[in-house]
Amino acid sequence: MASEPGVAMVLCGILLCASASDASGVALHGTLLSREDGQPLPYGVVRLSDRNIRGESNRAGEFVLPDVSPGDHVLAVSLIGYRPRVIAIHIAEADSVATIRIELEPVAFALRAISIRAPARAGPRMSTEVLSRDEIAGLPATGDDLFRAVQTLPGVISTDISASFRVRGGATDETLVRMDGFNLPEPYHLRDVGGALSVVSLDAVGHARLQAGGLPARYAEHLSGALEIHSESELPRRSVARIRAGVAQASAQLSGPIGGKGSYLLALRHGLLDAVFRSYRVNPDVEFVPDFDDVLALTRLSLAPAQDLELFFLGARDDLLWNDSYDGNDTVSRQRNMTAGAQWSARWSDRLNHRVVLSADYLDRRRLL
Repeated sequence: MASEPGVAMVLCGILLCASASDASGVALHGTLLSREDGQPLPYGVVRLSDRNIRGESNRAGEFVLPDVSPGDHVLAVSLIGYRPRVIAIHIAEADSVATIRIELEPVAFALRAISIRAPARAGPRMSTEVLSRDEIAGLPATGDDLFRAVQTLPGVISTDISASFRVRGGATDETLVRMDGFNLPEPYHLRDVGGALSVVSLDAVGHARLQAGGLPARYAEHLSGALEIHSESELPRRSVARIRAGVAQASAQLSGPIGGKGSYLLALRHGLLDAVFRSYRVNPDVEFVPDFDDVLALTRLSLAPAQDLELFFLGARDDLLWNDSYDGNDTVSRQRNMTAGAQWSARWSDRLNHRVVLSADYLDRRRLL
């Protein structure tokens, strides 16, 4: 029983020491205000320079620094857009709570200049999609037609019955179609039914590149995009002949070398749609006979180690008959389309190239109602 009072005295001593320690710290309350209009300043930083005590003002401009020991201290206040202040304060030993009011003066700070530079580019940024001949032939439901394969690319709009397409919402004629550097002003067969097929045989295509957006100035008024069609670049070592037939067309290709200094390519197509529609009519009262042919001839010659000459010819024929027994507005149309030209190119160095293109176009379109 004698030991219990001793334990109680020890516990009381510990509590008194703790109370005395808590009583030694003073809570410093303050308010940050603008000297210009007296409005409270939120998010200001307040700290005691001689002790590791830091606080931040709230939306009302109020802050609290707890457990500040009595004596002299240095209070530093900072806020973006206002001149920093350093204030000497004194906390009395008899105080349990101290209050302070601090006014800050608005000031404009000169920031360092920021320089933003775009990375150097060799040319305008373009959205480019490339299709090889094997990729085009492997696409389903395209009928081995180049333009119907282009319709599968992003940003291209088309219809189910037409090979014509629109790039990024532009009109059909706003997209340039060019083959080996020669512009094709009329690249479609059967224009009277929306341009059902392209005039370029897939047998003559090595790859095609569609450029949309950010077009360079060389594409002139073609605002939507540019379809660059390239024939095979490798020279064949021996003569090759190919014949193919499908539902819509039959094609033949002949290519080979020319004396070790050049090559030639001849691609022919004949439409089979006239035979299909003559043998099978969905509506016996409507006669629809589309007929077309095209021929593409290329000749490449190496004039010198750095100079090449290419001769180009593309011809297309279209005849269409639309006869409806219940409609007097029957249609008979014919179209003849040819592009011929020559291209000379020279590579003087890795950065200096010359190219001269001469071409002529012929288009005869007639339509009778």
